[in-house]
Amino acid sequence: MMSPNINYSPEGSESIPQEIEEAATRATLDLLPTNSKKQYELAYKRFVEWCDRNNVAGKYSENVRLAYFEQNSKIWKSSTLWAHFSMIKAMLNVDNNQDTKAPDDKYFMFKVVAVMGILGA
Repeated sequence: MMSPNINYSPEGSESIPQEIEEAATRATLDLLPTNSKKQYELAYKRFVEWCDRNNVAGKYSENVRLAYFEQNSKIWKSSTLWAHFSMIKAMLNVDNNQDTKAPDDKYFMFKVVAVMGILGA
């Protein structure tokens, strides 16, 4: 019989105590700064709406995000792009439990180009 204070992971192979689940939820919500939470939500809403308009709703892959920022790079300054990237990254982590880390072996050149674009050549 299952204990009422234990949740089971999606994989079903291990149990997680309820207090650990609650602590993880609190920590995830703390990723968003309280003063600018509305800005984060607005940036995320714009991204989601762009995805809907471009027939990629719910598909927030690296390529989709790259296309979104490439399109907006024509109208936004690099500082604005960076701010929106950070906000959308945090919201994806909070809302979709999706971490957007990019491994160096695959994305190192993109990172270099991004840094050069932000700081100037």
